[in-house]
Amino acid sequence: MRTTDGHDVLRYSLCGFDLTGWEEMLVHSNRTLKRGKAFDEGRAQGRIVAALDGVEVLSSYSRCCDSCLERRVTSRQGGTKVEQVQYYHRAVGCQIISSPVKSFLAVEWLWPGEGEDTAALRLLHRIPDLYGSRFCDILLLDAL
Repeated sequence: MRTTDGHDVLRYSLCGFDLTGWEEMLVHSNRTLKRGKAFDEGRAQGRIVAALDGVEVLSSYSRCCDSCLERRVTSRQGGTKVEQVQYYHRAVGCQIISSPVKSFLAVEWLWPGEGEDTAALRLLHRIPDLYGSRFCDILLLDAL
């Protein structure tokens, strides 16, 4: 019998979270940090800079949920090529980068069948609703 490792415990715990309260706490904390001038040090020519980027959070060959993305991964086992389905989660996050306080502003999860650009656009539409249109001055994007 196999024991549950730390990644499985984290994965099971996160599946049951209602992230609405977490997001409200995050917005409240970030607004408090900005009012307290925590983002002022490190400003780029007086501007608060945030960045938007995607990240893979979890992956597994054996466990999946309704929100999992899937891909086929080829590896060598005993000199033979073996193809397996890997289940994973990706998210797009927006984070303050111009300050020593590198706070996350928001996260948007990718759903099966969509790309990082779709989740990024959802996130871009949500950020002004969460923080107002002037919370950060410059937003950096990668290859989106």
